[in-house]
Amino acid sequence: MKQNAIFNGNRFLRLLKQHTLHSYTALLLGLIVGFGICFLAIAFLQFVGGNNQSHNQQFLIIGIFGYALLGGFYISSAFSAFRNKEKAQAYLMIPSSTVEKFLVEFIFYPLLYLLLFPILYLVAYQLSTSFIYMIKLDFIPFDLIGESRKLLGIEGFHFENEVKIWILWVSASFSIAMAFFLGASSFKKLVMLKTLLGLVLYFGVCIWLFYYLISELGWGHYVLSSKESYLTPFGTDSGTKQTIISFISIWILCWGIVFSIVSFLKLREKEV
Repeated sequence: MKQNAIFNGNRFLRLLKQHTLHSYTALLLGLIVGFGICFLAIAFLQFVGGNNQSHNQQFLIIGIFGYALLGGFYISSAFSAFRNKEKAQAYLMIPSSTVEKFLVEFIFYPLLYLLLFPILYLVAYQLSTSFIYMIKLDFIPFDLIGESRKLLGIEGFHFENEVKIWILWVSASFSIAMAFFLGASSFKKLVMLKTLLGLVLYFGVCIWLFYYLISELGWGHYVLSSKESYLTPFGTDSGTKQTIISFISIWILCWGIVFSIVSFLKLREKEV
């Protein structure tokens, strides 16, 4: 098979441009609505709260749950053409390869959301804080950026001393996003609910498998000649926190890659 039958740069750019022209109104509306919801919710909580909110972790918790919840709704809307038989036929007739169609959907849904929502939420929080300053002159806000850096393990950027937990967050975010992406490519109705059910089963299997490997098989006591082994999360001397986090991150990332491959195969199956 010729290379341009699999991927052609000019053809991919035309498809990307076409998708942008057809979807920019919905994207802008979603961006404005998402920003407005974040801003109003944050401003309301800051207004009804006390003057000193420096230790109020709810804004960080809301950001994390909002990231997952809104992401589930948005990414589940990928491959929207397959929700309708006529639109599906028109979509499959577009002169482009499966790889190109998959990449366009990936860019506009998982990738765009994963990169854009944290920025949107932080901007909404900073603007809301500036607004509340005009109402409450002695207002002390929660340091969302600083606490986020602590949560990710990059406070002060002392990477040699801090645990790089941001690797785990990135892996988990990518894998969960690709799980919803897989659901969007597989289901026609109730996409988010069916995907959530699948995730519950998936997490249950993962927890059971970890328990079985570490507790029943004694995987945590496995010894190799090297001081640090990624075949077990604990290495030879019970390991370090960074070793355990890196191992779990790789484990989760592998599942995200599997979800990506299966999503592509689902799209290819529909074209066939």
